[in-house]
Amino acid sequence: MIGRRFKSAIASLEFWRREKAAYQTFFRGPYGQKVLADFADFCHAFKTTANPAATEPERMIWMREGRRQVWLFLQHRLELTPQQLSVLYRDIVNDTSGDE
Repeated sequence: MIGRRFKSAIASLEFWRREKAAYQTFFRGPYGQKVLADFADFCHAFKTTANPAATEPERMIWMREGRRQVWLFLQHRLELTPQQLSVLYRDIVNDTSGDE
């Protein structure tokens, strides 16, 4: 969805306005805060993804870091302005390789 070119900065900002509105409508509703709280715990939002005292497989650390990336993605959509999102994701938006 994101990996497409925009013909203008206006089109890019409009995309991010709609994207932000969709996320806010969903997550700011009565059940959205409950879902976000669950995501925060699952995604290690407020804690490290590595446990220096543990001898755990490296794949577990990377799995938790992946979950944390989901949290950061959600927070970007909810908290940043359309202008900030446009700048932050400019490289992704203009990428035509299909990778996101």
